[in-house]
Amino acid sequence: MKPLESFKSEAKNNSWSHAYLLVGDNDSLVEEIIDYIVSENEIAKSDIVKVTPGESSNKSGEIKVEEIRELLKRINVSPQGKRHLAIIYGCEKLNASSGNILLKNLEEPAGNVIFVLVAQRDAILPTIKSRCRVVNLSGDFAKTDEPSGELMYIPDLKKGFFAASLKIEEVVKENQSEALLSELRKNLRQKMLSEKDKKYAYGLELVEEAKNKIGANANPRLALECLVLALEGII
Repeated sequence: MKPLESFKSEAKNNSWSHAYLLVGDNDSLVEEIIDYIVSENEIAKSDIVKVTPGESSNKSGEIKVEEIRELLKRINVSPQGKRHLAIIYGCEKLNASSGNILLKNLEEPAGNVIFVLVAQRDAILPTIKSRCRVVNLSGDFAKTDEPSGELMYIPDLKKGFFAASLKIEEVVKENQSEALLSELRKNLRQKMLSEKDKKYAYGLELVEEAKNKIGANANPRLALECLVLALEGII
């Protein structure tokens, strides 16, 4: 499916994502998609906020945390139209601090904001990428991935608990415990909204309990192993 056709399908079904990641060097197609999002969502010009590397006094080319904070400040007011549109060009240039600030807002997005992240190459933080609908603009046709399509951190219990434990050990060593919890939270929330089953709400409570335990200096590997076992049959 061509990229713009996928967006037309979303407009028809009113199934807009809260965040898109456009990857590729087709600048004209990027702007065409952005114009379409603006038109279909009745976004006022004053409600469009952009971050572009190189436009600030930052000579390193990185997108610094102050730039993301300013963007978030501007979209945290009521829009003139139906929604805000937050565009971040060159998002592969987010540094660790600016990426973490953005990540928190992608995890719990406001209902009146659409994020569009633009990158020329697929060198995006996995935690950010996993929270966006990814559109690959390379070539004549685009592959569009749902944000829930790739579970990068959640262990597959079908392979047995030993394999799951090794996966959790790897996650902890890479300091990605929060990423695993965020992925579980997102996955459970999406299933709860689509299937209307209370078991997913219970699963969300278990995730929050594990997060609090880790925040209180509990052994993260043990807390995550207990959590994943408790969620067996739900996730």
